[in-house]
Amino acid sequence: MVTDVTKIILHIGTEKTGSTSIQSNLKANRKLLLEREIWYSKRLGNLLWQLVRWPQRYSQARPHIEKILETAAVYDTILCSAERLHSRLKSRELIEDLKILLEKFGLEPTLVIVYLRNPADIANSMASTAAQHNKSLQQEPLSPYLDLICDHRSTMKNWAGVFGGSVVTPRVFESSSFIAGSLTTDFLAAAGIPDYEDFVQLPRANAQISHTGITVMNHVNDVLARDHTYLNKEDLSRLRQFVYRNLVEPFFNSPRYSQPDYVWRYYDRTFADSNEWVRQEYFPGRPTLFNPKTPPPATQPEISDEGAAVVAASLVSAAVALQENSGNQ
Repeated sequence: MVTDVTKIILHIGTEKTGSTSIQSNLKANRKLLLEREIWYSKRLGNLLWQLVRWPQRYSQARPHIEKILETAAVYDTILCSAERLHSRLKSRELIEDLKILLEKFGLEPTLVIVYLRNPADIANSMASTAAQHNKSLQQEPLSPYLDLICDHRSTMKNWAGVFGGSVVTPRVFESSSFIAGSLTTDFLAAAGIPDYEDFVQLPRANAQISHTGITVMNHVNDVLARDHTYLNKEDLSRLRQFVYRNLVEPFFNSPRYSQPDYVWRYYDRTFADSNEWVRQEYFPGRPTLFNPKTPPPATQPEISDEGAAVVAASLVSAAVALQENSGNQ
């Protein structure tokens, strides 16, 4: 068991708060992080939450974790970013299991960073993610998955209750609240990383797509389910992501999707008490946890449903051909 490295900073998300962008920037600045005695890993966080959820995999996962820790042992701190630490560890009991697991590997979090976003904005942004991963029900109001991500009071009570209020640091996910107006700069400052002014900052990743793009992607999912049953789960997922990343996201990104007005109001109303509790406990100097905003008008797809189905079938065919040609080269 590796015990030399004991300090670990956990970035747990939440989902839809720029975690992909933060991780891309951490990866791009790995050399500068090492110069500051910080070892960055996304994989470690994913191994940890998976092991908490499926402890029977311990003997399989342990060598991979120990290899990461052996490599990181010469540095002062491990920085671990994995938004699924939040979204997959859904109860205080699972978070307690995470703490026990960290102790097994000689790791004690000195900081847990969590970004909190306006619940209505989360629901709006989740529409793209739901289409991307064929999980449309996760975007619906009253979805347990969305409730978990949007209930910031429960998040803070659960994580601070396990790791301590002095360790868990919430940040408000609003550009006006970011240090220097930059999410990456805000994160580096929150993590206590010194002299970050020379860090490279990449363009934003994983942006919201348009209503047309969501409609097309939903039909892509229908085509995959109907015509590609011969693929196993992993290959089907890879094909879906290829279509989304290469054929939908780059070309169907404007105007960005905006949900109906009643959905905005639903999330504002449902989580008002939760947001106010977090404000009083952690941000007493703010008049509201999130800045008030007028929701943008609801969008509509700029294509008929029949047209979207035709486009989707063409995109899937193109993706299959591109992958086959790539494999033959």
